[in-house]
Amino acid sequence: MKTLASFAPVAAAVAVLAFLPITACGGSSSNDDAVTDTDVAAEVPADAVEEAVADVPGDLPGELPADLPHEAASDAADLPADFPVDVAQETTDAIDYDYRPPLLTPAQIGYRSVTGPWLGSVIYFNTWSMDGVKPDDIRMVTPDGAARAIRLQADRVWTFGVAPDGRIAFASADPLKATNYPDLEYLGDAIQYTFLVRPGEDPVQVSNGRVNDECHAFLPDGRTLVMCRRGHLRRVGDDYLNDPYRVVKVDLDSGDETFLSPLVDLQHDLNPNWRQDGRLVFMRQWADTLDTALYTMDVDGGVPAMLLEGAFRPSISEDGKVMWFRKSGVTGWWKSPADQPGAGAVVELLQGNLVAGVTPSPDGSQVVYEVSDNPNNCTDLWVADAADGFQNPRQLVDCDAAHDHVFISNVRWVNSTVGDVPQPTPEAVEAADEPVAEATDEPAVEAAEIEDAAEPSPEVAPGT
Repeated sequence: MKTLASFAPVAAAVAVLAFLPITACGGSSSNDDAVTDTDVAAEVPADAVEEAVADVPGDLPGELPADLPHEAASDAADLPADFPVDVAQETTDAIDYDYRPPLLTPAQIGYRSVTGPWLGSVIYFNTWSMDGVKPDDIRMVTPDGAARAIRLQADRVWTFGVAPDGRIAFASADPLKATNYPDLEYLGDAIQYTFLVRPGEDPVQVSNGRVNDECHAFLPDGRTLVMCRRGHLRRVGDDYLNDPYRVVKVDLDSGDETFLSPLVDLQHDLNPNWRQDGRLVFMRQWADTLDTALYTMDVDGGVPAMLLEGAFRPSISEDGKVMWFRKSGVTGWWKSPADQPGAGAVVELLQGNLVAGVTPSPDGSQVVYEVSDNPNNCTDLWVADAADGFQNPRQLVDCDAAHDHVFISNVRWVNSTVGDVPQPTPEAVEAADEPVAEATDEPAVEAAEIEDAAEPSPEVAPGT
C-alpha cells in the first residue's frame, strides 16, 4: 500500500507533511512532546523553516516536527509561482517503476577525492551547500581538533556512512533528474542514489531508480550496508507521492538489496544502528500522529519488536554498546546501554535545545554533537567527555568565525584501521608550542583559526 502523502504546490508546509520525516538521519517528537520554535530551529536553518511555514493552512496540525525534512524545504523552493494545476492527470499505471537510467559517472556527481583516509579515531562530517552551487564536502577532523582535511567532494551529499576500512557510502542527487524522471522535475533533491567509494578508487553507484536513500551505516562484517529508503517517488496529477521510509540492507559483494522492515502506510522506519548483540535498533515514526518509538530487529529481518515508546534519533557507538537518543517530554539527551535504553540517564548538554544531533565515540567515552548557529544559518561541532559529565565541551568547528557557513546534516565517528597518521595543521603546531603562561580559559586552538590543510583551490574543477 502506497503512502498518500502529497505535495500541494499552493503551500510549502504541505510539503513538510508530505515528505516527513528525515534530517541528519533523525527523527521527530511525538504529540506528547511540545515542539517549540527553538526545537525546529535546532534541526534546520532558519530561512528553511520560515519558507516551510509561511503559508500553513488552518486545517494543518499546529505543530511542525522538530526534524523538518531537508527535501521539504528545498522542494518547496524549487516550485515556480505559476506551478501548473491543470496538467494531464497521470496515474501510477503510467509510471515505469522498473526503469533504471544509465549509471552516473563520477564527474556527473561532481566527485573529487581530496585526501585519503586517516588511521585511528576520526570524526567525519559533511558540509551541505544551502544553495547547491558548490560541491558538498565530507571532511575529517581529529577529536582534539589538531588535524583536519577534506576527504572528498560530491554534489548534494546529505547523508553518509564510514567503515573502519576507509570505505564511504554516501547519497548524491541525480543531476539528470529532469531527463530521467520528467514528472519529478520540480522535486528538488528528492532522488538520492547511494554511491560506494573505496580508498584510491572512484565511486560506484549502488542504487538506482525512483529512490531516496539516507541513514547509511556499515555493519561490522564490512560487507553489509544498511540504510533507510523511500521509494516509488512519482507525480500523480499535481501531487507528489512516495512510499514511506523503510530499512533496507545491501550486500556489497553481490549488490543484492533486501527490505528488512515492512511497507505500512504512513509508517517511517529510520536511523538503523548496529547493536553489540548483532541486532539493529531503529526509529519508527507515524506521519499522521508524529508519534515515535525505538524498535529492534534481526539484521536478517523478521518481526520488529518495540524497544522504547516515545523515543527518537538513536545513535549507537561503533562497538555497539552505548546509545544516545531523545525522548518525548525531555529536553536533554538520554545516554544508556544500547540494549537497555530504560536504564539510562538524561544528559543536559550545555547548548540545550540548540543541540541538533549527538554521535558517540567508537567506545562511547566521548560524544561529538551538532549545534545550530541560527543567526549565521550554519552548524557548529563540539566534543565532550564522559569523564566530566560532558559539561566541559570543546569546539571543533565554528562555522561563522571560519567564514565557512556550512550546514552539517550528518556526523560519523569511527576507529579507522587503514590510512595515514593524521598530521596537525601548522596552526595547531604553533599553538601547541606557545608558553603555558599565555594560555587562557579558551581552548588552545580555536577551530575557527585552523583552515583545512587540503582545501582545494578554486580553479581545480570537480572530477577525478
